[in-house]
Formats: sequence, C-alpha cells, structure tokens
Amino acid sequence: MNWLKFIIVLTILFTSLNAQLQTYAYFNEAYESNPFRNPDAKESWVSTINGGIQIDFHPLALSYNGSYTNFSNFSDRSYYWHQVAFFGSFGKTNTGVYFNQRFNRNDYTLYNYNSFIGYLNHSEKIGTFNLYLATTLVLNDYPELAEINNYELNGSMRINKSFQTGTTFIAGLSLHYKKYTTTYSYLDTVSTGSGSGQGMYSGSQTILQPVEIDAPSVSQMGYWLRIAQSLSQSTGLAAQVRARNNIKGATRYIAGLPYNYNEESELFDDPMGYELQSLGIELTQLLPAQIIFKASTYLGKKSYTAQGIYLDQEIFEEGILREDNYHSAHMSLRKNFSIHKTRVTIEFWYRWMTNKSNSYWYNYDNHYGSISLSLNI
Repeated sequence: MNWLKFIIVLTILFTSLNAQLQTYAYFNEAYESNPFRNPDAKESWVSTINGGIQIDFHPLALSYNGSYTNFSNFSDRSYYWHQVAFFGSFGKTNTGVYFNQRFNRNDYTLYNYNSFIGYLNHSEKIGTFNLYLATTLVLNDYPELAEINNYELNGSMRINKSFQTGTTFIAGLSLHYKKYTTTYSYLDTVSTGSGSGQGMYSGSQTILQPVEIDAPSVSQMGYWLRIAQSLSQSTGLAAQVRARNNIKGATRYIAGLPYNYNEESELFDDPMGYELQSLGIELTQLLPAQIIFKASTYLGKKSYTAQGIYLDQEIFEEGILREDNYHSAHMSLRKNFSIHKTRVTIEFWYRWMTNKSNSYWYNYDNHYGSISLSLNI
C-alpha cells in the first residue's frame, strides 16, 4: 500500500511537469495440465491480471506494474507480484533500477521474495557489426529462506552481423557470479580422546560442537550462437545453440521444498545451479491480416553441479548429481492492431514440454495453452 501511495504522489508530481503518461492492462487465461511440474500431474486453469502505469519525462521514466495470478484448483497457491522501476535512455546507453516483490498466501509465504536490480546497457556500431554490452547487479532476499539470500553480478556482450542475402549472425558471451550472503551453523557430534592408565577409563567421549558453514559463491560462463535466415518477405527461419559452463563453485540447494509455480527459477531451477547445452529451431511466418505465426522446438541437457537426487518420493541421495534432459515445442499466433489511441494485442499460445531426470521429482510432462489480451493506452 505504501508503494501505491508513492506512485500516486509521483504521478501527480510528474503530470504537473507535463510528463507523458502511459497505462497498460494484460489479461491471460491459461490451461496447464501440470502447473507445478509434478510426476503426479494435477491440472488447473491459471488466470493472470496485470496492470501498469508509466510516466515518461524524457530521458527518464518511472513505472509501476502489478500482477495477480490465480489457480482455479489450487487457490492457496495464488500470489501477487509487483515491480517499481526507474530508468532512462541516454543516446546509445540505457540504465535503470528495478524493485520486485512477490507475496504468496499464508501457507506459502516461504516463497516470498524481494529483489533489487540495477542495470547498464550500451550499444555501438563498429563498421558493419552491431555491438551490445550489458551489466546487471541483482540483490535477492528471501525473508523465510535466509540460507539462499544472495547477490549476483552479470555481464554480457552480443555481436550482430547482417548480410544482403537476408542472413543474420548473432553471437554472445556472458559471465555470471553469485555470492550467498548468509552463513549458518549446526551442531555436530565430535569424538574426543580421554586419558588412560591403571584404574582409569580408557576410550573416548562424544560431545556436540557447532560447525559453521561458510557462504559459498559460484561463477559461470555462457555463450550462444544464433543464425537467422529470411526465406521470403513473410517467412524467417532461425537456429541457435546455447551453453552455460561452471567456472568455479556451486549453488546452495535446499532439499525437500515442494515445487511452486514454474517462474520461481531462483528456488527450483536456478540457472547458476547447472551446466547447460541446448539447441533450438524457430520459424516465423507472417499470415494474412498481419497475423504473426511462430513455431519452435528446443532440446537441452542440464547437469546440476551440487544438487543430489531423489531415488523415490522420500529418499534423497547426495552422492549422485541430478541430470535432466528436456524437449519442448511452442506455437503462437499474435495480432496487433489499434482502436483509436489504444494499441491492442491478442495472442494464442501453446507449449508442450517433457523433462526426463534421474531424480524422481523432476520427471514430468506439461501442456500449456492460453489466450491473452493486452491494452496499451
């Protein structure tokens, strides 16, 4: 509520400064056969309502976005997410800060989080190449899971090159560093020796002694290559390969947490927690009435660097590391048009995904279909 009051005050202030005001609304109704990625699939309709306001006072802008997601068959899993952002564009350089929060219902407050993100992006044209540089600083806070509080430093470089044949090459390199900020300790049993001699007890004693766990860090390198080819004025085809490899360290993983909704990557599928190799193919087709059709398929392998496996529903084995192989396919239809000064987008989306793992809880299939409507005023 305090954030809402803050936005209202700033809206009045910047309106008085002749700032430009933009608003948008987004509605999405989806069906998921397995929204929580469980071996024992349980379906649900998922409804999302999102709204936002942006105040532009060139070259700076301020925005607020809020989103509520409801599960028809799991109302206790419904949650609210919002974001406050302050950003600006200065020629070829963009910079800004974001603050995100997520609020879950009483039984799932374990997954509440606060996230602060600062970024700086720059683009440059060097001869016939386009160069893009990006850096981000991320602070992640989990009020009820202090063990995984962390900060992240990320940097990336991307180069684009286009040819008259309609071919475009995109190559990228990224570096990622994560440092956990919380140390903790636990009590462990330690054997101690005792004196021996005639008439004395010979042997050892066992006592409880605190053991402190240092806050670990992990670093990774990522790289990707994408080749896109225009087949005609209305058809495009692209292929891409992507990989992430560990340089040093490993993430923290908390065993035994029930899976939450699929966007909770920090808790349940942290990219810093695995090495990745993936391959994807994408098709884009412009249909009559300016409808955009897209189809894609991806194959990938994830090799987790610190996470053990579940041999069954309860037995956890730390000595064997988790490995997943996934396959997904996507199709979408999107139509953009205007009604007076309002930009409207209608989109139909379908996604299928299967994940095969040596860890019991991560073998699943999921079908997702949705229709969405967005309004920008």
